[in-house]
Amino acid sequence: MKAKPFFLTILLFIVVFGFSQTFEKQGAGVTFIVHGWNPDGNPPNWMNSMANAIVERNGGVGHIFKT
Repeated sequence: MKAKPFFLTILLFIVVFGFSQTFEKQGAGVTFIVHGWNPDGNPPNWMNSMANAIVERNGGVGHIFKT
């Protein structure tokens, strides 16, 4: 499986980048939202709602990356 090393590399990059930043706000950083396996392959609806709520709570500042 060639996809596994790619996703591990991306995950490592996100972790290193996230922890190497200086933060002006307490609690600022990287948030990972994970879910279990879905037979249809689509993320559950609650996951998008949670991601949007996190960005809203941060004053609308943030990015949502989906893999």
